[in-house]
Amino acid sequence: MNMAIRPEKGTRFTMHDSEYEVQYVYQNNIRYAAVAGGKMFNISVDNFNNLNTENTITITFVSKLTITEENIGIVMKKKQFVDALILAFP
Repeated sequence: MNMAIRPEKGTRFTMHDSEYEVQYVYQNNIRYAAVAGGKMFNISVDNFNNLNTENTITITFVSKLTITEENIGIVMKKKQFVDALILAFP
């Protein structure tokens, strides 16, 4: 199930076998660019969410970490790794 989101800068998604990255979000507008080539596009947040709901786009990377029941183990391992690095390199 796809949920409505407000993508942040750095969010990556695929659409029509091409990969894109969100470059800028202001009010209800999203500017995104093709990862290969850098061509820029604009879309509203509502249209972005409609495409996400219709599975026209697939979000591949979210710039902010979302903790879920499925990824809590991985998140905790990453936290332990960072904690160990902090202690090793004061």
